[in-house]
Amino acid sequence: MRAVWDRNRSLVIGLVIPLLILSVFFLYLSRPVSYQDVVLNLATDFITIIITVFYVDWVLRQHDEVAWSQAEHYIASEVSVIGNSFIRDVADHLRIEDEIFQTIDSMDIQEIQSNILNRVRDIDRFVLEDAIAVMTKERWRDLISMVDARRADSTTVLSQFAPKMSPRQLESILEFRKSVRLSLVPIQFSQTS
Repeated sequence: MRAVWDRNRSLVIGLVIPLLILSVFFLYLSRPVSYQDVVLNLATDFITIIITVFYVDWVLRQHDEVAWSQAEHYIASEVSVIGNSFIRDVADHLRIEDEIFQTIDSMDIQEIQSNILNRVRDIDRFVLEDAIAVMTKERWRDLISMVDARRADSTTVLSQFAPKMSPRQLESILEFRKSVRLSLVPIQFSQTS
């Protein structure tokens, strides 16, 4: 109930209260009216208004969902591009592309992405340690620049699409930004020492 009040406070103050005052004024002018008639009229009007408001809200939400369904697809695509580019760039800098991007058996994008994420998750720890051990300072600087660039890409997507992202999409991109930021701290610290 509190959320409804917070969301509709201006509607109540700007519309409901003035209409209520106007109704009381017109009731006063149209005397003699019994108390039961007034209550019955108010109750039916109140029920009609509530049903209308909820119905109109539902129709507008349905319209919004249809109107934004294609845009949501493009937003998800943009977020996927950032994630895939990030994985590709890190794999390139660590020179472990063959471990992650193996031959493609399917042309289904969802399946390809799922396979890549599974390979990233399951990559052998020793492969990563060996790749990190041979990184030069120049490659570390390039990696940091690339990570910063991908984080900037996510900022652009957020600034353009955040109001229309689903909570899951927004949470994913914010988690990505947090992970990228946290991953940079030890790398930058080790580069300064």
